Amino acid sequence: MNSDDWAVVAAFIAAGVVAWQSIETHRSVKVSGRALNTANEALAVARREESNGRELVLETQRASINAAMPSVAVTLSDVAWPPPALRGVETLRLPKDGEDRIAASCVVNVRNDGDTTVEVTISHRPPSESDWMAFKYTLTPGETRRQELQVERTVAGWMTNERGIKVDGVDFPHVMVVSYGLQAETGADDEWFIDIGTSMLWLNDTEGDGSSREVLIPESLPRDLFIVRPRQRRYWLSRSDGAALAHLPSPIADETPSGR
Repeated sequence: MNSDDWAVVAAFIAAGVVAWQSIETHRSVKVSGRALNTANEALAVARREESNGRELVLETQRASINAAMPSVAVTLSDVAWPPPALRGVETLRLPKDGEDRIAASCVVNVRNDGDTTVEVTISHRPPSESDWMAFKYTLTPGETRRQELQVERTVAGWMTNERGIKVDGVDFPHVMVVSYGLQAETGADDEWFIDIGTSMLWLNDTEGDGSSREVLIPESLPRDLFIVRPRQRRYWLSRSDGAALAHLPSPIADETPSGR
């Protein structure tokens, strides 16, 4: 074979080597890709297991705290109807009677259903006061605290159907708050919010040019004039030296019926 023939043979051999290297490289890339996918899947599984383990720990902590919490119930009773200012009144009109003041009232019952003494806090604006105030009460097992709640608004104010009240120009989102906190390093806080559920006065259709509107006074007690919202439970892990509370993730609000 002359030099040209050897050159052709060498070229074929070189081409074969290059092709073989390309095949091996492609195969290696595929193997590496599969290995990477396997590693990513293993990492995802590990993360899910870690998340599940962490949630299990938190759920165990919540269960332990729940077992230590007292059993307190908040219900409503004695909703006064009709309010004194509306007795004997047949018709109200806006804007003529818009500034007349009407007070609605009920009794909030806080009952200790547990077997240990608890201290609850009831926050509201008493009828004889102008400020929002907090009162603490100690309840022995089986004891009930009956707290009068009165909300006074103008006729026009009742038409806004706001669930809270305004105190010295400050809006409070609720008309009363009942709360309890487990006084321990690890525990929870319970809160019940009492709101205005619906207005006790309704507007009739605008008459004529809209300058005068009739206000309807229901003959029977409006449904959910006052309402107790489901208990809200907030978990925390530590409370040391007044430090900020480290809250545990909390499930949805407890849906235990509050009653009326």
